[in-house]
Amino acid sequence: GGGGGGGGSKKVLLPLCGKTIDMPYILAKGHEVTGVELVREAFDHFVKEQAVTGPVTSSNKGGLELLNVPLKEAKTKGVGGLNFVVGDFFSLTKKVNGSFDAVFDRGGLVAVTPDLRDKYADTLQRLIHKEGRLLLVTNEHSGFADGIMGPPFSIPPEQVVELFTKRGFKVEQLAVEDLMGPRYKERGATWFIIHIWIITKLT
Repeated sequence: GGGGGGGGSKKVLLPLCGKTIDMPYILAKGHEVTGVELVREAFDHFVKEQAVTGPVTSSNKGGLELLNVPLKEAKTKGVGGLNFVVGDFFSLTKKVNGSFDAVFDRGGLVAVTPDLRDKYADTLQRLIHKEGRLLLVTNEHSGFADGIMGPPFSIPPEQVVELFTKRGFKVEQLAVEDLMGPRYKERGATWFIIHIWIITKLT
């Protein structure tokens, strides 16, 4: 296609989204949102908690279940509701719901075990089109009580850089924040920081 004009509606992907409140928020900004979740239960909870304006429709695309949830946030902006893919993120291809302008990953990469990071980055690589952007939040921490390493799993910044630069992305770090607080202290961590990245696909 000829590509949309600047500032228009974007197709946004949220991998391993659970029942995140980010989805209606991004929809309300006038973007088309697709969330991916392995667990059907998370989807059912999400639907219960939202202002759903009509029946949920479902279709089978590329071996995964693609559901469309009509939300009031979508109605006001005239976008087509929230798309929700139930199934394995790693088997998501363009056949399911096309490719994406933007990915917002706040709990996806850090949720998979370290041995699956390459596979995860491969999946993102095939779903983001050229000049598309990934807003990624990763974390580094001391580990939790009883030798538990995650989730969320700690990932060194140099690994984030390597994962994406070798796949044709430009990697920029936006911020580093200390997030150590009661939540992680209770789990036995002694330190916990997050890294926020903007990662652009160059090819």
